[in-house]
Amino acid sequence: MKYGILCCVIALFAFIPMGVGAAHEDMDWNGTWLSENFELTIIQAEDGNFTGSYRPYNPMSGDPGTIQGTIESDGKVLSGIWIETGTCSFILSDDGHVFNGSYESEDAIGKKNSAGWNGTRLIIEEGTESDWTGEWISDVDILHLSQNGSSVTGTYEPIIETVIDLVEPGIIEGVLSDDGKVFTGTWKEEGRVRFTLSDDGLSFNGTYGYGDTEIIEGSDLYNWNATRIQ
Repeated sequence: MKYGILCCVIALFAFIPMGVGAAHEDMDWNGTWLSENFELTIIQAEDGNFTGSYRPYNPMSGDPGTIQGTIESDGKVLSGIWIETGTCSFILSDDGHVFNGSYESEDAIGKKNSAGWNGTRLIIEEGTESDWTGEWISDVDILHLSQNGSSVTGTYEPIIETVIDLVEPGIIEGVLSDDGKVFTGTWKEEGRVRFTLSDDGLSFNGTYGYGDTEIIEGSDLYNWNATRIQ
């Protein structure tokens, strides 16, 4: 997400097949699924639910996250949500026109990644220089922030919609220091997934999208395909 991810030339979740010998004996979703840039682990529960996590080999290719949801009665279709989250910190300039900061994410094995996240206020209204309320633009996204006392909440989305699979939309919230200059909070990105297991249990084809919209079909969906490695 965010700053630096545009350096990646392969879209998030662009999985490539890798050869596997015989069909998976259990014909379930348990296991590790490998891609060129990401590793996905799925754990299937007896009650028909599943949990899992994914992480990039190169932090510049995307953020780590978790998935969870349910498996249909035939065992072939998995659907649920994906979530990416982390922390962030911004420092407001004295003139209130820009902020400099960073964000951090952590994968399932505790490996952390951080990068810069800086913004410039798009519209400056008289008397709001010391307030975080307004629109801010960074290298890759636009932030819409609202300050209420010492709390700040907001959303962000990519500047260019065609690269949404590299720079995802999300929400942000946190608190300010006593002088109102330092924001410390969290960011969160989420959406829905739907995978269909192959007959031999060695691969799946699927899609993912952003927000709460049900996964069906359309231009707002992206492919998420993978091959089992164990």
